Amino acid sequence: MGAGSGGGYATSPSSGAAFRRNIDRLAKKYPLDQKGRFGKPARRADVQVVRSPDPAKTANEFFDTLSLGGRIQPLPRGNGVMGRFDDDSGVVYRPSSKSGGPAVNITIVGKYGDEYKIHFER
Repeated sequence: MGAGSGGGYATSPSSGAAFRRNIDRLAKKYPLDQKGRFGKPARRADVQVVRSPDPAKTANEFFDTLSLGGRIQPLPRGNGVMGRFDDDSGVVYRPSSKSGGPAVNITIVGKYGDEYKIHFER
């Protein structure tokens, strides 16, 4: 997943602009919707769904790409990992969520800020 020892990531946070570049990079493969979010809207307004033949692999790809250049740290109780940037933008990866399957939370800070969760499903 790239969050292991070193993993090629910075040990200190980088700019929020780096996070936005990571979003643009990932959007080349997974297009953004009209609201600038990955996936399709779910029942809840703050949740999107990305369908994939391998949800775990796709969720890992999202985390690895979006966290590039951020400060990587484990979540409390070992139930995931986060990548944070100096403007508090970031991404959280959980291999298993309450609704089942992997999930990624995205927080974008700034003028066009947003916060939402992506569930990855078959």
